[in-house]
Amino acid sequence: MPISTTQEQHLVDVTRGLSSLSLCMCSIVIITQLSFRSLWTLSFQIVFALVLNDMMFNTSFLYGDASNYGEESSMCQFQAFSVNYFLVCSIMWSCSASYLIDIVVSQSLQTSQNRHDGFSPTILRRKMFVVCQLLPIIPSVMPMWFKAYGSSGVGWCWIKKGKGPNSEYEYIRLFSVYFWNWLAIFYCVCNYWKVSRAMRKLRENVDHHWRNDSPWKVLQLYPFILIFCSIFATVDRFIGVFHQSPYWLKMMHAATQLTLGFWDSLLFLCNPIVLKEFRRKISEWGWVSGKQQHARFRIPMMTFFLLVQIDPRR
Repeated sequence: MPISTTQEQHLVDVTRGLSSLSLCMCSIVIITQLSFRSLWTLSFQIVFALVLNDMMFNTSFLYGDASNYGEESSMCQFQAFSVNYFLVCSIMWSCSASYLIDIVVSQSLQTSQNRHDGFSPTILRRKMFVVCQLLPIIPSVMPMWFKAYGSSGVGWCWIKKGKGPNSEYEYIRLFSVYFWNWLAIFYCVCNYWKVSRAMRKLRENVDHHWRNDSPWKVLQLYPFILIFCSIFATVDRFIGVFHQSPYWLKMMHAATQLTLGFWDSLLFLCNPIVLKEFRRKISEWGWVSGKQQHARFRIPMMTFFLLVQIDPRR
């Protein structure tokens, strides 16, 4: 059963509302990382790239329905390309977080003499940029070749809505985003299993840096956020190949996929190292802790109550 016009408008409102929420959270992360030089380690640079692509992905939905200018207009084509490209980039950067954890654990299993052999952060950073930022151009340009970019039917431009189930556009949607999505998830799951086995070997003799450095521990949660935000979207796409997916599934699709930037940003802000930097900056501004603040105001408050008690007008 196709969704009604009212339900379609509800989807548009939810999409723009959640995109705005994620955009605000991503902006906080970007400003935070630009403000603290200590947060420019390789692991935090991956998070920065991930959140930046999330922010651009959410921004693409705030243009409005660009198909009003025509499906072949440059505005509609740009919005469709932005939605597809930045979503795939975000998926790839989540995958790179899992890859970095694998490298750290593998290096920890080696002896201290050859622990850093073959591991260059500069070279690794360049490889990640090629895979995560340049490779997604291929599945994003492919729909242009087939002239598949146009009105998605729900208030923005992406891959065109087919005339019915089992249309060629549904298969293009699966390849342009969801093939890469679940390929990355499959890699992350296999990599997590590999890291878990390696960590058992390191249980008794774990490198101190790996045990206490919070960014490494936080990075391994990003692939799980990707899995959570991709479940309903993938089910919606597969059902859409054969028949019209129900309204509640489309709503869950929007509610999870469009909050990817929100959860990625929240995970960053909950990082103990980020919280430590916030506390350090607050102390530099001259703000005091709760106990110090209580001691500072204790004498004025006692004086106030004393004057009230001896007021001759009472």
